[in-house]
Amino acid sequence: MLVSGRNIKMLYGGNRNTICLDLAGEGCEQIGTALGFQTVEDWQRFLSKLSRAGAKFTRVDWAFDDRTGALDLNIMRDAVTMRHCRTRFHSGSQKNYVDPRSGRDCGEELTFGSRKSSVYVRIYDKAKERYRRQSSVAPDHWVRVEVESRDAMAEELTHAFIRHGSRAISLDLLARIKFIDPTSDSNKKRWPVSAWWTEFLSATVGTRIAEPKQERSLADAAAALELQWGPYLSLLMSTEGFGQDWLDGVVDRGSKRLQEKHLEVVQRWHSAD
Repeated sequence: MLVSGRNIKMLYGGNRNTICLDLAGEGCEQIGTALGFQTVEDWQRFLSKLSRAGAKFTRVDWAFDDRTGALDLNIMRDAVTMRHCRTRFHSGSQKNYVDPRSGRDCGEELTFGSRKSSVYVRIYDKAKERYRRQSSVAPDHWVRVEVESRDAMAEELTHAFIRHGSRAISLDLLARIKFIDPTSDSNKKRWPVSAWWTEFLSATVGTRIAEPKQERSLADAAAALELQWGPYLSLLMSTEGFGQDWLDGVVDRGSKRLQEKHLEVVQRWHSAD
């Protein structure tokens, strides 16, 4: 059976008498308004309740908006074209949209990955996209970074969001896409991440976001560890010959490699309490 609204669809029944809930972006806004959501924490609690009830997340889209001018699509496109971008993705595209009736520019879109990827990223001119779809007057600047996650990655990112909030999604995005500033160093891996990119990601969560290899807080370290190595840890812990004794050994050996920079992170964590 199908219960359908403009932005919310619910299917239920079938062989296993299950429920499928499909929320468009505006449907999420309607749910949030109806339930009185005011903060990210409200969504964390809501998704946590769904998870505890046995819900499976097969696709979840995450959106970060820039209305301040921090992101410039021209600069981002040029960075990709000039290979001033490090990314895990092996494919992508760049599109320009034009209104065929008026010839008006209807925005640009950069994509990373493919629609079949477990993670697919779109960066586009939301203001002009809204005009393209609704012919409405658009604000001067509105760039959206949209992360589409599917299947196992939808589950993983959703549970990371439940535990760590928007920071987890920002860190995962930074691990996947880094716009970088060229230097004289021949090793591009050592080129610094562009300040405008980390500042944008930091602004989306209200705290400083750094590269996972340069964690500035224990929260960053915990989120990066879970997102990047969580599946491997789960596999090792359930494999004969590893388990808890092996993990205890990893922790013990790691403690002998602690440096001053690691202790400073712990000190900052306690001083922030």
